[in-house]
Amino acid sequence: MKKITFSIFLLLLVSVSAISQRKYDEIITTENNVQDMVQNEITGIVVFKEGGTVKGLDPETKKIVWTLTKEDFGTTSAADILSDPDFGKLFKEKSALTSVPGSPYVEAYINNKYIIINTDSGKVVYNSSKESFWVTQSDFIPETNEYLLTLKKDGDMAIALLDMQTGELKWNTTVDKAKSLFSFSFKESVNTNVATVHGSVIYYLLYGKLYSFDRASGKLNWKGEEDYSKFFLTQNDKNIVVVNNTGTFSTKQYLNVLNTETGKSIWKESIKTKRVVYLEDWGTKILVAHYSGFNFYDLNTGEKIWKKDARGDGLKRVIPIDQDFLYVAENEMMLINKDGEKLWKKFIEISDDKEDPIYYLIQVAS
Repeated sequence: MKKITFSIFLLLLVSVSAISQRKYDEIITTENNVQDMVQNEITGIVVFKEGGTVKGLDPETKKIVWTLTKEDFGTTSAADILSDPDFGKLFKEKSALTSVPGSPYVEAYINNKYIIINTDSGKVVYNSSKESFWVTQSDFIPETNEYLLTLKKDGDMAIALLDMQTGELKWNTTVDKAKSLFSFSFKESVNTNVATVHGSVIYYLLYGKLYSFDRASGKLNWKGEEDYSKFFLTQNDKNIVVVNNTGTFSTKQYLNVLNTETGKSIWKESIKTKRVVYLEDWGTKILVAHYSGFNFYDLNTGEKIWKKDARGDGLKRVIPIDQDFLYVAENEMMLINKDGEKLWKKFIEISDDKEDPIYYLIQVAS
């Protein structure tokens, strides 16, 4: 039988503007079609799926440094497919390989098994083939080197915490029925899913639902009553600011504040505002900024502090100066007092370029 070879053209870590001016650095020949390929940003290892294998390539030496086969990740059996009628739906949107930002890991969906590979060594840190469930979603928590995995267990949806040191699940907790897994797009979930560890609690925004878990036991403290697109923890540890969209292309959003113990809203109703650019916690009040200005809201009641928003396109920063506020919008700045009234007649230009970053020095001693 004639051997067919394919080639990988190595052009790595090159900026987009330079790609058109450079030729490939090296040609690596493979025996089968390369189905997917990623490069890990920490180790630099290029990982590619070739036929029934997954391989790691060192771009410096141009050598294959490790190879994984079906003995490492398992195969798909007819029993797997027949045992779950939703089998195909779970994986049709998944990429074969995904490099995990800020880590040496690459995730792989091979033969409908979920695998985490340490690209530095080629070690399979976790393999779902030994489990009785399907892994449908994963989110890395870099500060603790842990993973939150979303599982389909028969008719249930569960969330599990994976310890990357041992490759074992610390806990898994059922949170909903599995049918809820098919009401969203896996491709879109990467833009909304966020996990944050705060002391003994893990907050997890998954497919628009906000969960609070006891980090040690996995006990579900509460599940948010509404769908949210973002959340922010406050300084007092008692509240969470949540944002939800009015629609995919809407310029409006709703803002609310939840109690961290119960997940219940402490405001009478959500506040409708322009699309939020960023939020800042100012103790008893929160600063809410949008593209054309900002205002403060009372943290406990949700009432607007100023009658009118401080105006300014492309708001970048709000800096307190005694009782006043200096804020930078694009390449200009304006000073206002504690009541939101302008203290200068007009904006002062501080840069020629609207895209320039803004830096300021904080007074630490008098």
